[in-house]
Amino acid sequence: PLPLPLPAPQVPSSSSSSAPVRSGPPQLALRSPPLVAQGPFAGLTLGLLGWAPEDDVTKEMVRKICENGGTTVYGSAESVLEAQVNTCICQGYSTPDVGQKVLANFATIKWVDACVAEGICHSITNFLHFAPGPGPLPLQDMANCLVRITALGASDNRKRTRLQELVEVLGAKE
Repeated sequence: PLPLPLPAPQVPSSSSSSAPVRSGPPQLALRSPPLVAQGPFAGLTLGLLGWAPEDDVTKEMVRKICENGGTTVYGSAESVLEAQVNTCICQGYSTPDVGQKVLANFATIKWVDACVAEGICHSITNFLHFAPGPGPLPLQDMANCLVRITALGASDNRKRTRLQELVEVLGAKE
């Protein structure tokens, strides 16, 4: 990964007191370029918001995205958001509280996995579990629920897979 220096903090002049002041050194985001020119994430920059750079899970996600044509940016939440990524990948199934208006989309690990498995960049709105929910998931109250998926033919394997993933995200058993 190559460090991506972000703009230095701007200190307002004494005549301008409405601009926020950031203290401390500027944060760095780590940027990993794509390893191939084509793939489901070609031309996209995906942010790993809140992922620890030294974690094996982070390294595996960076590898998966870069091997499929995407660029990753990861580090502090502030540095990732300032890097103007296309989509932020959440570690869990809930949208992180970033305390500011964010222009990027949020997606789950399930979205990344489905895009890689099928070799296409799915719309995040295609399936409910591709976008993180507004609250904590999985739902504890679903732990004792059993869900059976029926009435899908052999040609509906993709739908079955996505429904199984949704059951998992909700916390139920299949």
